[in-house]
Amino acid sequence: MHFHTYFEINEFTGQDVHALQAAHPLHDAVRVAGRLHQPTVPLAQVQRPAGHVMPIDVLWWGPGLVQTSTLTTANGMFEVDLATPPQRATMVKISASTPHIHMTATHELGHVMDHLLKVHLIGPAHVTTEQGLYASEALHSALHPWWTAVQSTAVYQILHATQRNRVRFGEVSRGLTLDSPAECFACSFAQLVATDTQNPTFLAELQILQKARSPRYWSDAEFVPVGDAMRALFTRLGW
Repeated sequence: MHFHTYFEINEFTGQDVHALQAAHPLHDAVRVAGRLHQPTVPLAQVQRPAGHVMPIDVLWWGPGLVQTSTLTTANGMFEVDLATPPQRATMVKISASTPHIHMTATHELGHVMDHLLKVHLIGPAHVTTEQGLYASEALHSALHPWWTAVQSTAVYQILHATQRNRVRFGEVSRGLTLDSPAECFACSFAQLVATDTQNPTFLAELQILQKARSPRYWSDAEFVPVGDAMRALFTRLGW
């Protein structure tokens, strides 16, 4: 069962939710990203112990809503309502103003994978506000080779130093940064999808992100050990 079949893609207009047209780029993003993985461990079996509502909702957050929502300064986000077990509302939100729909959507799907890894490796009882949503936050031993590869890259080292300086001078940075394991995991997953599928749209967006003033993604050469470690992780788990 392909990863993309665990998602339902809709549009939120502010009053109701309705199916997004099949021709919308968000469908293409989820389809391409999801087909990269065909887990031998059914993810539904991972999700049910965590009390997730199936399928996970991917919402296109309409243009008129962006300025009045939590997506005002973000391109996308992954949310789990930890206050309502056993049926937890789980969703991915993608802002209509994001300039890189495919990479943004896949980045958020990377957070979903990271979350399911925690449920699978550590157990749903450890998915709490205090203990976090992600296996990467706990730095589970299965993720150690990947994390070592990430920390060895120049991109990580530069942004980690930048983040340290921001904290040192009392500056508040928006959200998680690349030096957090959870953001590194999501970025790794998105770049892995672009690299392994060789989808032209993904690659074009990735090239723009690689050239950003403060890049959150790696050069093709620098990503090789990171991508190898992530592929090995999924292979070992049967994902």
